[in-house]
Amino acid sequence: MNRSLFTRLAALGLAASLSACNLFEEEKDSPAEGVSGTESSWIGKSIDSLTAAGAFELRGGRLFVSNGDSAAPGVAAIDAATGLISEYYPMTLPPAGLAFTADGHLVVTATDYVSGSVSVIDPSAKRIRQDVLPFGSDAGISAVDGKVYLFDRSSGAVTGFAGNTPGQGITLDVQAGAGSNPYDIAVSGGKAYITRYNSKSLLILGDVNALGGGTRDSIDLSAYVSKTPIDTPASAPRMASAVAHGGYVFVTLQRLNYKYAAKDTSLVVVINAATKTIEKTIPLRFRNPVSAAVLDGQLYIAGIAGYGDLLGGVEKIDLATRAHAGTVLTEVTLAADVFGFVPAGGNSGYVSYSNDYGFHTRIKKLP
Repeated sequence: MNRSLFTRLAALGLAASLSACNLFEEEKDSPAEGVSGTESSWIGKSIDSLTAAGAFELRGGRLFVSNGDSAAPGVAAIDAATGLISEYYPMTLPPAGLAFTADGHLVVTATDYVSGSVSVIDPSAKRIRQDVLPFGSDAGISAVDGKVYLFDRSSGAVTGFAGNTPGQGITLDVQAGAGSNPYDIAVSGGKAYITRYNSKSLLILGDVNALGGGTRDSIDLSAYVSKTPIDTPASAPRMASAVAHGGYVFVTLQRLNYKYAAKDTSLVVVINAATKTIEKTIPLRFRNPVSAAVLDGQLYIAGIAGYGDLLGGVEKIDLATRAHAGTVLTEVTLAADVFGFVPAGGNSGYVSYSNDYGFHTRIKKLP
C-alpha cells in the first residue's frame, strides 16, 4: 500500500522534527478551529440509525461511534441517557479507529483503503479538525498512559505522541518490522510491548519514551501457533490486543489456522514483565478475539468465532487474579455476530453486532 508523507518521514527517523516544521502550524495556532459537530441532519436520531458502526468509545456520558456511512461518514456522539445522537462530526474519509488523548480530545483514524488520514475531535468545543495528518490506508490506533499511538500496519511503523495534534510532540518512532503488522501496544515499567499480527514474537522496546524505543527484545510465542492436525500449519499465533496491569502483560491470541479460520481455542497469554516469562495462559470460551477493553480491573474480550455460527460472545478476565471471570454475553442470546464491546460496569455496556456477516453493523446497550 502507498505510504503517506508522514510514514515516509517516520521511516527515515525524522518524525521528531515535525514539531519544528510549519507543516502543522495552522492546527497548532488555532486548535479550536474546525468543523462544527452540531449542524448535521443526524442529530436527534437514535443509536439504531447507525448501520455502519465501527469503533466506539464511552466517555463523559457520551458514546462516540465511528460511522462508515458512504454518503456521510463521520463520528456520532450518542447521549448515553437518551440514546440519541447529540453531535455528528463529518469526515472526508470513513472513520476506522478511536483513541482519547490525556486532555480529552478524540483522535480518529480514517481510510477508504486507498488513502488514510487522522482527524481530531474536541468534544468540549464540539468541533472536529479534519485530516490533520495524512496516514497509511491500513492504520491502527491505541491510547496508553495519556499518549496516543498510531500503527501503520502496512509499513510496520509505530508512532506515539503526546498532546492533541498528531505529528507534534512525538514520543516514539519505531519500526516494528516490515510485514510484521503491528496491532497494539501495552506499557509496563517504562517498556513497550507491541503485538505483531504476522509475527511469532512479541516485540519489547526498552524505553517507550525514546524515539527509537531503546533496546529491542522479544518473547517467542511460536508455541501457540494453531496446530489443528488436519490443517496446514499456520504462520503465526495472530496476537491482537495487549494490556498491562500490576506488572503483567496480557496478550490475546486468536490462533487462527492458515485460512484464517478459528479452529483452535484462543488464549490470553499472561507475561511477567519483570522476568519476561510466560506465567500462564488463560483459555478463552469464545474463539477469535477481535476487541478488548478494560474497566475496573476487568478485561472484557469480544470473540466472533466464525461469521454466522453464533459461537462467539463476550467474556472477561480479572486482571488482579489473572483468572477467567465469566461470560458477559453469548451470540446465541444476542442472536447476531458480535463485533465489539465497550463496558459500562459489571456486565452492562454497549455491544456492536451484525445479522448479515458485517455488511450492516449496529450498536445496542446492554442493561
